[in-house]
Amino acid sequence: MLVQNFNFRTLSVSISLAFLFGSNADSYAQDSLKLATNLAYLTSVPSLIPIADGGQNEIIIYGEGRQNSNCLPLGQLSKVLSGAVFEKKDKDIIKNFPGRRLYEHELNTGFQYKHLFKKNEVTLHIGYKYRNMLYADITKDALNLVLYGNKMYEDKTANLSKMKFENLTYNQVSLGIGKKEQNLYASIMLSFLVGDNNQQLKTQSGGLYTAPYGEYLDLNYNFRYNQSYVGQPGFFKPKGYGFSTDVHFEYEFNKGTLLFDIQDLGIITWGNQSFNYIKDTAFRFEGIIDIQNIIKVNEYKFSFNGDSVIQNLASSKTNYRYNTTLPASFQVTYSFFEKIKNTPIQINCGLQARLLSHYYVMAYAKANFYLPKKFVTSVMLSGGGYSLFNIGWDVGYQGKHFQALIGCHNLVGLAAFYNYPSTSVSLRAGYRF
Repeated sequence: MLVQNFNFRTLSVSISLAFLFGSNADSYAQDSLKLATNLAYLTSVPSLIPIADGGQNEIIIYGEGRQNSNCLPLGQLSKVLSGAVFEKKDKDIIKNFPGRRLYEHELNTGFQYKHLFKKNEVTLHIGYKYRNMLYADITKDALNLVLYGNKMYEDKTANLSKMKFENLTYNQVSLGIGKKEQNLYASIMLSFLVGDNNQQLKTQSGGLYTAPYGEYLDLNYNFRYNQSYVGQPGFFKPKGYGFSTDVHFEYEFNKGTLLFDIQDLGIITWGNQSFNYIKDTAFRFEGIIDIQNIIKVNEYKFSFNGDSVIQNLASSKTNYRYNTTLPASFQVTYSFFEKIKNTPIQINCGLQARLLSHYYVMAYAKANFYLPKKFVTSVMLSGGGYSLFNIGWDVGYQGKHFQALIGCHNLVGLAAFYNYPSTSVSLRAGYRF
């Protein structure tokens, strides 16, 4: 059904155009070798890649938004966030996905300046990013309780163990340096992080038993909840500080380039303005009880008072510092060039792992077609992470001084807005001088 909703014409046209162009693209083949690193990656381009030919300075602005899940399509998420009508068919779409409920969302915007010291082949990197991340790993039973209540668990125990949730917003200021030695380029970046907002929930164990006819509920749980502030966050009143590092390596072989990247390896410490709830207990609710009296989901509106639920279930509040470990990523990519009918084609194959709960290694293959007039288009396939299968497409311009790129690594998620749980959009523009 999802395939029927997706129009493959966009992909077939972009590939056909690339094969139709002849020798006009051949003159671009040599220049494209210097631009290859920009286009070797599936989604966001690492900040530490070297400057391509065209000048000693480069200014880049970019923005990227993506969400990956094994159960929550973007259409349903938009209804949750907007308080729109959340009907039974919306709940059933989420219910029908198997396994644990996994979700990641990221929004990154920023700019970067690079300067190449040609005498020593050293590159200076200076950058800024605004970042928002949300990650969730919850049990299928927990989401069913929120969507349908506990009637479906009569004389059963709903599993609430080993769940994690984190919402994180911070600003990142970065300084890095890179050096080229023959076929090797290596670079490292250190970043100062200013935390703006954070909520963090972890459960070690938990279960909710509903007695026959709903006469009582037995609830046991062991959880910790941290929050970085009380009230509204403020941009000029940071709640936490931290550091992170990025590393990038490129090694050029005769027929290709091997790329290795570590990104966002770091930590943020939230100050004593934060508050914490910790509880390990078990108790019984007497009487005929519907869990939706606490968490209200009906045919008309989705609402969840998280603070109220936490305070009702937890012990007294404390004010201790706590840490957030960033979801670092590790990626290896091999890139090489081929020609078909005089059209240069860059083939990229890669693997990515992330420090996220139940995150499967993501594999991808991407083909970049270098067209006349210095235009480029890419098609890509990927699988792993929190989503099963993705089809993507990029289009851009890679001139000597100016570059621009727009892309999506999951077109199915855009086309099947209410059915497929993964999508992304990325924009990038740069100028070299």
